[in-house]
Amino acid sequence: MASGYARGMKRYVVVLAIGLVACGGRSKPADTTALTLQGHQEPAPAEAAPPEPAAPPAADPALTQKLEQALAFFVAMGDVATAAGDDCPKAAAGLAALLEDNRALMIEAKHWSEDPATKDQAEAWMQAHQAQMMTPMMKVATLNQTCSSDPDFAAVMARLGADPEDEPAPPPPFTPAFEATMQQAIRLFVAMGNAADSAAGDCSKAGKALSKVFDDNAAFMAKAKTWDKDPAFRDQADAWMKLHMDEIMAPMMKVGTLGQKCGTDPDFANAMKRLDDEPGK
Repeated sequence: MASGYARGMKRYVVVLAIGLVACGGRSKPADTTALTLQGHQEPAPAEAAPPEPAAPPAADPALTQKLEQALAFFVAMGDVATAAGDDCPKAAAGLAALLEDNRALMIEAKHWSEDPATKDQAEAWMQAHQAQMMTPMMKVATLNQTCSSDPDFAAVMARLGADPEDEPAPPPPFTPAFEATMQQAIRLFVAMGNAADSAAGDCSKAGKALSKVFDDNAAFMAKAKTWDKDPAFRDQADAWMKLHMDEIMAPMMKVGTLGQKCGTDPDFANAMKRLDDEPGK
């Protein structure tokens, strides 16, 4: 839904595709028509056991090493944010240096989710290391709330969300109808943050409150999940969200923080799953 931010996070964290696919099927009925010459029915032969599911492909050690380098990059960003405190120019300079030092890695990371040969391994690895990745990135996001008006810091944040192979382009003009749609997205994010606040750490209560938010916004969420199928709208949404990152991050950080505590709670997990479900499911 927050496609611009979500895809940006996938480049330096992304969310953002998460899911398990269960496979199954009905077995073929036993053949009861085979008769012997004496006219009596022979017992049906036992069906062969279904084949074992194919083992996942072996992890590529070279990709694992690159993913570990990416994690070290995220940790270094969190360290810069911590060391800077409220000094926005200092944070901007430190983050800019890290981006320059890791530009080649960022370009490689962009292709991990696009290449079928690496996508599954990269996503599985990131899921397994989600907490380690989110902790430093939330430090950067927290600092962004303080420093978003600092021009140097804002420029670094724009680079962080941009395609590392492209120069940042000026945002396209936004029509009033488009602006209204995106403001509806902001209201959804704010409602999610309020639901997290209202739970006061109660995971089940948080899950139920978030489910209520999603029920109230079901039509909009279904529409938002189709944005990626419209390249023109998707690009505008990406550009708009980069300009409003502080408004998006403030409430979503509340949900993300709660997610680190409540990920195993059934009510909370079911609510979060609705963010990944395809429209109509």
